[in-house]
Amino acid sequence: MEWHLFFEILILGAIIILILFALKAFLTIVLIKKAYQNRFNQLKTELHIEIEKSKSIRQKTILIDNLNKTLHKRAFTIIEAFFVFQKLVFEKDS
Repeated sequence: MEWHLFFEILILGAIIILILFALKAFLTIVLIKKAYQNRFNQLKTELHIEIEKSKSIRQKTILIDNLNKTLHKRAFTIIEAFFVFQKLVFEKDS
């Protein structure tokens, strides 16, 4: 009878310890999930900020490209006008 009671208490203790380990593992998983969810939300926010920065940079690049094309054409026009003016000045002096 004593051995039966001893093994019963031993098995009950082992079951309680396994339940406690399972509960500890569950709580650890919940905490890890919460931490990763917070990090995920933080990264999601950073991603949206970087996407907005990217859009802004893309728009600025397009604007600069358009200005570059326009200024390039104007630069040749100004240089041509300067050469014509210079030619007139030298012809007038001669």
